Amino acid sequence: MAGARVAEAPVRQVTATAYTIPTDAPEADGTYAWESTTIVVV
Repeated sequence: MAGARVAEAPVRQVTATAYTIPTDAPEADGTYAWESTTIVVV
């Protein structure tokens, strides 16, 4: 995009937390089975 301006700012800190959430019942996709899901919140 011609003439576009880009603002730059340093990232000084990032906070992340991981949560493991159990599933209601064991789940599988035919190659692997699991009993929980992990999410990362940034």
